[in-house]
Amino acid sequence: MNYKYPLPDGRIVEFKTSPESRYIAVRTVSDAIRALNPLWTNNGKPPGYIFIFPVNEVAGEAQEVLETFKNENQDVEILWFDCHAFENILDSIGLNSEESIISFVEENKDAMNILERARKRSQKE
Repeated sequence: MNYKYPLPDGRIVEFKTSPESRYIAVRTVSDAIRALNPLWTNNGKPPGYIFIFPVNEVAGEAQEVLETFKNENQDVEILWFDCHAFENILDSIGLNSEESIISFVEENKDAMNILERARKRSQKE
């Protein structure tokens, strides 16, 4: 599953999966990031970008790739959520689907902060 939702304020939510493993493949993450570079060069960077990996865990090298990408693009609010964080978000905010999280982000100006707090809570568990 790979879906990309542009939001009215310019932020983008992208759902990515790696069906071959419980963990998201480093190649999947690297390819997704590599695909953004020409888009951002030609069209400008969005104010925010959210990667959601709803059925995969993010660990090891894939996590390092995401964190490096985030650190190299500090002018873009970049968040990422693996399956555990995504489930925690749905539970803690009272949502029940991918579509509801898109609506939540569209309608809530503080959504990025709320999502980041939910992600950090899920990492502590």
